[in-house]
Amino acid sequence: MSVSRDCIDRLIADRALISVRRKRVDDHFIQAFPIAVSQRLVLLQYVSDFRIDGFMLLRLRDISDWKVGDTNIFQRRLLQEGGVLDQVQFDFKAPIDSYISFYQRHFDRLAL
Repeated sequence: MSVSRDCIDRLIADRALISVRRKRVDDHFIQAFPIAVSQRLVLLQYVSDFRIDGFMLLRLRDISDWKVGDTNIFQRRLLQEGGVLDQVQFDFKAPIDSYISFYQRHFDRLAL
């Protein structure tokens, strides 16, 4: 299943909580908020056990399935009511043309 950038742009604008699966990595879905998208990559803010748990930078071609279902909508509402939604960095700006451009910009102290 290919993921269109236009669709991800809409999800970003809607501040949607989505479920993403990468079958080659894991059969389970992960939940995250899409933050930014480029031609090849998508930046997600990962959600684990009703808390924000860092960023994930994934290749679009690795995403085998994604969805926004009733569970996502319900959990997003719980995150909002619990004040956790305020921790999501929806306005985070990052160059995500490549992994290197992202890491150099935000983690320039790391040796690549």
